[in-house]
Amino acid sequence: MKAVLIIPEGSQWGNLIWRNPYLYPKEHLEEGIETLNESGFHVEYLEDKTGLAFSAECSPDEMRHKIEVTFRWMDMTYYNDETKVDFEHDVFDYAIVALPLTRLQIENPVITDHICLFPAGDFWVYNPCYLNGKPFGEIMSNALRDHTTQVTQVSVKVFQNLPLMVFPIKMTREAYIKLSQHEDVDLIKKCSRKAEDMMDLIRFYRGDYIVPEMLPARAGIWNDRHSAMYIYFPKYRMGHIQSREVELRTFIMGIGMDFDDTTNIAIHSLMWKDTNEFQNIIKHALRINTSIQEADNETMKFSLIMTLFEYIGDPDKYGKFQDMKRNFIGVLARDKQDYDRLSKRFIELTRGDKDALGNLHMGLRTSIVHLGKSIEDLIPDPKERKALFKELYRYIFTLIKHMMFSDATTWNEYDDERTVIRNKIM
Repeated sequence: MKAVLIIPEGSQWGNLIWRNPYLYPKEHLEEGIETLNESGFHVEYLEDKTGLAFSAECSPDEMRHKIEVTFRWMDMTYYNDETKVDFEHDVFDYAIVALPLTRLQIENPVITDHICLFPAGDFWVYNPCYLNGKPFGEIMSNALRDHTTQVTQVSVKVFQNLPLMVFPIKMTREAYIKLSQHEDVDLIKKCSRKAEDMMDLIRFYRGDYIVPEMLPARAGIWNDRHSAMYIYFPKYRMGHIQSREVELRTFIMGIGMDFDDTTNIAIHSLMWKDTNEFQNIIKHALRINTSIQEADNETMKFSLIMTLFEYIGDPDKYGKFQDMKRNFIGVLARDKQDYDRLSKRFIELTRGDKDALGNLHMGLRTSIVHLGKSIEDLIPDPKERKALFKELYRYIFTLIKHMMFSDATTWNEYDDERTVIRNKIM
């Protein structure tokens, strides 16, 4: 949610201004006001409820920090001179997007300064209209883009009865009205990709490589066929619903995911508005991890896992797997003996090795990636394949989690950190 924070230089008062109506959960706003009042602030609504007026006996920097932390779902533009405020640029050049999420059950919201995940019914889908301004659903629209949406039979209930991923994007209604059918599709895809940063993190913590039926659908998908979004323009106090056959099918039919550990996601460094080089590398690793989880072909799943191992080994180079594995095995190993065991295991999994009689046994990776064989033929027993994917998931989860807890800001810093770990073991 875009807002303007004004604290005149040297003052002990200020204003936090948005645009009515307030679409986000009002109980969060009330809790924030109460928290500030309890901490020594005096906070009250502006007369038209388009924002808050506040004062406190502390410095402007301290007030700014407290306001930004308390209302962390607001993406604020800060001013210390109220004569320079550009509300048109800072608020009205943005729209608020809401994407429905199917097969995901959450009780508590995930709130960050640039993207939020709300339980069903928390976000107010206000004044949905057709492109001509007429109320959505009450009459038929003659506009081709509206007609395409009507064909999918999407309704406001989709956005009222499902969890919603909500975030601002830079777009005016004037620009939106001019979009073509093709550009509508691209917009939904673009917004879905933005939402997937959070969903990748949720899937990492709650999903695995064994039970794809537990995974949620991609952001925006409803009725397992169409993708939809609600886009709201604060300046005009109206929004539009669009639905398209962006996704022809979902990757799996299943019971979905029950996600309750929302606090850790909300404060996770990967959810910060600005991420560094190393965090962006982790995000890409999580995207590959999602692709592995969603793969409905076990041979492709194995190939993607090998790709992820290579990426974690060194995202900047393409080399032999045996050269890459030494970069990350130290993170998995407890001691020198464990390091040697894992090194041998990865040889078995990848290029293969000779037995006591000198016979070469081809590794799974070589057989699948280079010789085109299927994992079902190489490991016919489903229980053995399941055990293999459990083992590989355990390795990947440990490696990515180690990356997440590193203080590195660049890949070189993290690689140096791994080298120290490996040298201690060896």
